[in-house]
Amino acid sequence: MKGLIISISLFLLFGCINNHKVEFSIENRQPINFDSAVFWLQGHQLKIKTNAIRQNETVGFEVAIDSLRLNKHDFSFDVTLFTKDTTKNYFGNYYNDLSGMPNKKFLISPQNDRKVLIRTVN
Repeated sequence: MKGLIISISLFLLFGCINNHKVEFSIENRQPINFDSAVFWLQGHQLKIKTNAIRQNETVGFEVAIDSLRLNKHDFSFDVTLFTKDTTKNYFGNYYNDLSGMPNKKFLISPQNDRKVLIRTVN
């Protein structure tokens, strides 16, 4: 009986540990290179420095869910993709009012009008 209680306790303990990560992928289909990206996740800055995000290249990174300051009612982030000519930076915003939890994967695509399209991927 003691072994069963220990087994159930360990199962509950390890089952409650949150290993969830949020994946962000920047897919550059524009004829321009980006030097870096800055994200504001739930109001906190996250800088992603890359050598360059070149045309037809996808750069991805993950953020541990427990490193984000989540609330129970919404999730949002802003992204800025920087170019060498800072007058041509690209901007995007994502907001979800249905849940305080982010999706598992986001695909970020710069568009022709210097806006960034942000899609969730299942």
